[in-house]
Amino acid sequence: MSTATTPALEVSDLELVYRVRGIDRPVLRGVSFAIERGRSYGLVGESGCGKSTVALGIVRYLPRNGRISAGGIAVAGQDILALGPRALREYHARTVSMVYQNPGAALNPALRIGMQVAEAFTVLGKGRKEAYERAREALARVQIADPSSVMGRYPHQLSGGMQQR
Repeated sequence: MSTATTPALEVSDLELVYRVRGIDRPVLRGVSFAIERGRSYGLVGESGCGKSTVALGIVRYLPRNGRISAGGIAVAGQDILALGPRALREYHARTVSMVYQNPGAALNPALRIGMQVAEAFTVLGKGRKEAYERAREALARVQIADPSSVMGRYPHQLSGGMQQR
C-alpha cells in the first residue's frame, strides 16, 4: 500500500546470482537503499561492481541465467518480486523503464522518433492518433524544444541528451 511516506523505491538486502556451468555465482550481496518520492539517487562505483545488475534486477530484466536469490524490491510499496507474468508486463508498461547509458543503441535507427515514442502508448491501448499526440506531449514534458519537429527526426539527428530524454 503506497502512502506519501512510502519510498518510491526500496531495495532491501538484495542478493543476486548468475548460474554459470550449473553453479550459482553470487554477484550482488546485501545491497540496500531507499529513494524517497521526488528525490534523486546516484548509484556509483567502479566498473564491474554491479550497478547495472542492480538496475536490471529492479526492473526485472535479468538474463535467463540471472535470478534474485534473497532480499526485496518494492516500488511505491509494491513487492516487485511477487509479480506474476501478467502483473510484470503491467509493471513494465506503466511503472518502470530503463534509460541506458548509450541511448542511441536503444533506439531503432531506421524509425523516426515519433513512431518509437508513440509505440509506448499503443502498447498501453491508445489508438494511433492519440498515441502520436501523447508522444508529442511526452517530448514537451521532458523539455524537448519543438517536439513536433523532433517527432519526424531519426535518432542520429538528436544529441545524446535528447536521445536519453
